[in-house]
Amino acid sequence: MFIDNPSFNLFNLNSVMALFKIGFIIFAILYFFFSLIVVRQVALMTETVITEAGGILKVLSIVYAIFSLAIVVLFFLML
Repeated sequence: MFIDNPSFNLFNLNSVMALFKIGFIIFAILYFFFSLIVVRQVALMTETVITEAGGILKVLSIVYAIFSLAIVVLFFLML
């Protein structure tokens, strides 16, 4: 029978590692989308509440988005 075959194992190491890799990539992409939402929210906040630190916050949010994009690219290259 098909299930009795010792070479057929649903939970072998390769399939588990593939699931983890796919999971890491999906979470990295979601993290990047979250960083884009942060950039948008910071832009809206700096338009609404005008402070001296508004420019610095915009720059930090953009750096955060670039960092999260680098994480996505790194995961695609390494995994």
